[in-house]
Amino acid sequence: MAKDDSCNLPAAAASAALKQAIELKVPEGKMRDRASKILDLAQPLDGEEQMAESWAKLAETPPSPEVYEKSLLAHLRRIGCDATGAPYVVHNLLWLHTDQFEEGSPQLAALASDFLDGAHCAGARGLSGRDKGRLRELQRGPLPASEMPSD
Repeated sequence: MAKDDSCNLPAAAASAALKQAIELKVPEGKMRDRASKILDLAQPLDGEEQMAESWAKLAETPPSPEVYEKSLLAHLRRIGCDATGAPYVVHNLLWLHTDQFEEGSPQLAALASDFLDGAHCAGARGLSGRDKGRLRELQRGPLPASEMPSD
């Protein structure tokens, strides 16, 4: 039995091989027409290879944690403080996205402060007591080792 190398083919060659297999193995009619239409939708976009190369280069040179966190802070602040979706957006950001920051991050503490400021952050209005408590914890940062409870 011949080894199937279709996963190792470039996208265009793999697409051509699949199209040929459909023509050879799928009887003429609705099923072949449907399979051909689906395959046509899966064709690479113009410039897709260049886009993939650009993304690969970016992945090789990620920003420093500080630059990443500052950028993340700006995006989360903009999203969370928008009145649309308040207070649900802040709630979900608070419980789902804080792990993207380093422990003790000053950006996370700043974001928590922004989300507690209902006068300047419309998204903070209507937060639950639990959410506000979590924000206060994040605002203070982690406890120093000397204040950690001992076992």
